[in-house]
Amino acid sequence: MSYFLVVLEPVQTLVVKKLSGTYKFTRKRDGWHKKSNTWLVLNYTIIIAKYHIFTTSVGNRSLDFARFLSRLKSKLTIRRTIASTNNNLEQFTETWAAVL
Repeated sequence: MSYFLVVLEPVQTLVVKKLSGTYKFTRKRDGWHKKSNTWLVLNYTIIIAKYHIFTTSVGNRSLDFARFLSRLKSKLTIRRTIASTNNNLEQFTETWAAVL
């Protein structure tokens, strides 16, 4: 029986077992997810960073960290406005305190 791993996301691993010519796929959760209270903030920040890298490369511009921070701040302002409209500003502040 042989095993090999396929990394799907930073926090998920697909474990593949070869059983008599067939493959069995199971997902295994691991990483910092289980132990951290800020996983949502980190995931969101990584997604915004990837989007920033993509849009910068499509526009043939050089990467600029200050622009990334500006983009992140803009996205968080939108999320804050939505939270305020929905009367969830306190929960927003607790969740996003790591980057505010």
